[in-house]
Amino acid sequence: MNDLKVNQEFKNLIPALTEEERTELEKSILMFGCRDKIITWNNTIIDGHNRYEICTKNSVGFEVLTMDYDFENDEEVKQWIIKNQFARRNISIYQRSVLALQLKESISKKAKDNLSTGGTRHEGNQYTRKMEGCQKSDKVPNVNINGVPCRSSNKTISEDNKHKHDESIPFSIDTKKELAKIAGVSHDTIHKVEAIEKEAPEVIKEAAKENVISINKAYNITKEIKNLEEEEKKSKAEELLNQQYQEKAKQIDKEKKIADKIADVIYGILILAVDEEKIRYYLEYSPKEPLEKHIERCDQAIQKIEEIKKIFENMKKIKVVK
Repeated sequence: MNDLKVNQEFKNLIPALTEEERTELEKSILMFGCRDKIITWNNTIIDGHNRYEICTKNSVGFEVLTMDYDFENDEEVKQWIIKNQFARRNISIYQRSVLALQLKESISKKAKDNLSTGGTRHEGNQYTRKMEGCQKSDKVPNVNINGVPCRSSNKTISEDNKHKHDESIPFSIDTKKELAKIAGVSHDTIHKVEAIEKEAPEVIKEAAKENVISINKAYNITKEIKNLEEEEKKSKAEELLNQQYQEKAKQIDKEKKIADKIADVIYGILILAVDEEKIRYYLEYSPKEPLEKHIERCDQAIQKIEEIKKIFENMKKIKVVK
């Protein structure tokens, strides 16, 4: 049995299994063995903590995949662990953002290191020098990595003059955009999730995590209760959350009624038995109207059916993202 090391910081990056998930995993390992390899870096587990614990507890053998030469330092390992979770687990956008935010410190450190070592960036035919530590964001204020507002001050060195300057021109790393890229979300979403994690009561975080409310609604509630005392904050959060539940229940009820109506119409159409003979009888015994009027009415009905068909085709294209 391999004796592997556990780095608690690495382990804490991975969302814990629910009791039910862990029980199912243990049953599977006991029945079929450990089918997935434990992945390590320098003999430290970076993927497979739960499998390792279950295997060692039950004396079940397992294979190890080493990635000793894939990473230069702990920070690269952390990024890999988080990205690996995105690929393997069905987690919400909120959870993806929370995981990515755990890399904020290392990315901010990288930004500082770039400034201190004079990292360079080449964009087309220009070198751009930015203010120390400044970060740009489309929807949040320009701040440096310490949260201090930046003055707008960019100096551009043209292609003709760039050789007159030191080519080691420092450039900033936009922390929020880097985190957003890792999580696969907008940097505005990262900004909102960070605010929720810092300031919202646990009940709001859980609701956002489980997709009970949207990130935007969770953020709005967080802003609304921000200046309240802790006890009052929690009480107000629950009140606002209940309002959201009621609104969502009403919306679901409306959607159900619409769905029921559509289903009834479709069912009614499907059970119709109309053939050429019945159409002939209809034309013969219906109120006397010119044939052209019947044809016009049929054309209008066909047009409405085509419109309904397009609605259903668009519904089929919708991908539900949790």
